[in-house]
Amino acid sequence: ASLRAQYPQRPFCLLVPNGAIQRLPDGFDSDTVNNPDGIDRTTASTVNRDDQNTELASDWFNTCKLGELSPSSIGFVGLFVDTSGS
Repeated sequence: ASLRAQYPQRPFCLLVPNGAIQRLPDGFDSDTVNNPDGIDRTTASTVNRDDQNTELASDWFNTCKLGELSPSSIGFVGLFVDTSGS
């Protein structure tokens, strides 16, 4: 079964540096999940490449709306960062 089928309530927030995405994962645009709380659980957002300048940094917490999630339903947040610079 797919990850979405196994975990239908799991949010997914894709952060794209400078909008430089080549393509979205298959089915990303049309992902429909059971979201009784009204939170959009599949989002893609453009973030800045800050080049170690904190004034240019994007606020990933707010971009992914982590403050809107209930601590009782989300036990942890996974973060995967590609540092290839591509």
